Amino acid sequence: MHAMPTLRLAVAVRVMAKDLIRTRHQIEKFNKLRSQLQGVSLHIQLMSAPSAAVAAPAAKSKVAQAKSTTNDDGGIDSELQARLDNLRRM
Repeated sequence: MHAMPTLRLAVAVRVMAKDLIRTRHQIEKFNKLRSQLQGVSLHIQLMSAPSAAVAAPAAKSKVAQAKSTTNDDGGIDSELQARLDNLRRM
């Protein structure tokens, strides 16, 4: 008589595990779509901005990098700056 409840429990656990995997895949897909949407949004903002407004953050970034030559945090800023430059060229 104990075999039937454990069998039902095993089936329920299997269903919950499949649901968990499905949810995990949906979260990964959502995060990927969100990052793509943010990239498109940034691209649209750069294309619609006046050229002076686009050049000002670049100049500000160069000044900030010149002031903070001793910090090692510049890698993230330079990577972001490179991405922005690539988007401007498009």
